[in-house]
Parts: sequence; structure tokens; C-alpha cells
Amino acid sequence: MIEITGDLFKQKADVLCITTNGYVKANGENVMGMGCAKRAAEINKTVPLLLGKAIKLHGNRVNHIITEKVALYSFPVKPITAICLPDKSNIVGYMKSKVRAGESVMGWACKADIGQILKSAKEIVELANEHGWKKVVIPRPGCGAGELDWNQLAPQLEKILDDRFYLITFK
Repeated sequence: MIEITGDLFKQKADVLCITTNGYVKANGENVMGMGCAKRAAEINKTVPLLLGKAIKLHGNRVNHIITEKVALYSFPVKPITAICLPDKSNIVGYMKSKVRAGESVMGWACKADIGQILKSAKEIVELANEHGWKKVVIPRPGCGAGELDWNQLAPQLEKILDDRFYLITFK
């Protein structure tokens, strides 16, 4: 994997990934309220509904969302829902005071899950192999609104992602 800086949406690539959660609202839209997911939804208003439909049909996995100038895929880093742990360690900081231990919490309010990220990494590699993609750009998964530490996550991703995968930090 190759680390780069820049604007995800200005990259020339076969595929751009946006980090996502698996929660779909009653109106059928995926919750896309922060980071690159929010920006994708602002750029193309159909993205939340398209991703919501894909999650309902195929599950919380790497899903094709849309192809315009470049193919846009989801890269799930958070669950659909989770049970709040007694110490609330699986809940993002700004939501901890709003939930109780043992309560079911929507995925967007959870911290990113390393297991989900590694699963998504394996799925995107399989798709790249199948489709012959030469360049896939992915934001540092789970390290923004997901509140994970990149220095702990990067060594695990390096074992999965080869030099076709560019991990981008926004600048």
C-alpha cells in the first residue's frame, strides 16, 4: 500500500472508496454525515439512497455505489448496529453521553471496527483482482470519525493491501 495526501475526489484512479457505516435509515438512505461519505453525498445527492439500497441487497460489505468519471465504492468501517459496551469504548466520543451500556446503537455512532476494516480490505483486493484495477484510492479507514489510531491499523492493512492501493490523508 502507498500512503498519499490530497483530496480523495480529485484523484485519478480506477476506483475511489468512501469509508462508511452500515446503518440504513427508514427512508432507505445510508447515514453519511461525516468525512468523505458526507462529501460524496454532497457531490451527488443520489449516493446515500444508492448505498442504502446496496446495503439492503448485499449487506454491509464493499459495494459499488455509482460510476461517473470514476467508480465509487463503499469501504465499510463501522457496523450496522452494535450493543454499547459497559465502558462505552465502542462508541464515538460525542455520543457517549447519549447512550447507555447494553443499549443497541446505530452504526454511525460506533467507533470503527478493526475486524470490519480488515474484512473490507480483503473484499476490495478480491474486486481489484477480478476487475483488473490498477489504482484504488481509500481514505485512512476508521481514522477520522471512526476514532482509530492509524499507527495501530496501518501494519495490519499492509499485510493485505499491495501497491495498487493508495491510502489517502486529506490535505
